[in-house]
Amino acid sequence: MQLTTDFFSRALLADLWGRASPEISQLLELGPVERGPIVTIDRTAYQVVGIIEQSPRLPRLHGELLLPEDTPGFVDPKTTSAVLLTTAGAAQQVARQIPIAVDPYSPETVFVQAPSDAKQLRVEVEQGVQTTLIAFSILAIVVAVAALTNAMLLAVTARRGEIGMRKALGARGRHIAWLLAAESAYVGAVGGVLGLALGILAILVITLTQQWTPVFDIRLGPLAVVAGIFIGVLGGTTAVARAVRIRPADSLRQ
Repeated sequence: MQLTTDFFSRALLADLWGRASPEISQLLELGPVERGPIVTIDRTAYQVVGIIEQSPRLPRLHGELLLPEDTPGFVDPKTTSAVLLTTAGAAQQVARQIPIAVDPYSPETVFVQAPSDAKQLRVEVEQGVQTTLIAFSILAIVVAVAALTNAMLLAVTARRGEIGMRKALGARGRHIAWLLAAESAYVGAVGGVLGLALGILAILVITLTQQWTPVFDIRLGPLAVVAGIFIGVLGGTTAVARAVRIRPADSLRQ
């Protein structure tokens, strides 16, 4: 049978030349491959040696016809392409060597597209996850400081009479400031310990559910408590400033 070159204008070249996809074999009504069916393209006969049933790495082979490299009028040597299979982890190394092996004099004319390196991909994923965690941590700190500031302000308002009495009995502003700062630091330390415990519990639940290996950095334990104390003191700053300005006479009259 005679086939036009326009019909196969997208024919691909590969090592498996002489193979047709199931779609083309059905269109041409080819017989069994064992009988060696022949197709004629531009007055040149080609024997079909196989049918491509699956092509997960190159899905476009379905609907294409693979021909030998010396097929006239089908391939421009400048745009010839090929697909190479490598062992796991060797794609990047092979990609660096291909241009020199194909054209040692002009390796820059050879374009090679290789999958991302596993290590590089892991670094990129870890950087993305780290950036997300940092953003959520900053947001959590802002929310915690705002909540603690509001709670301490309410506590100062409720204890206005107590603070005025302490000042009337001789307590100075710095004494009141140290008292409220210590209370804020205590609340922050308790929050840091609880947050650390809940974080470890969450990591254990997620890793055990996904069948991963849990990883803990022991150095982050004390850091969580210190961060909680810092957030507590920072959140109590506004309340301390308001408590220092309380006048004993005004508070006792109320």
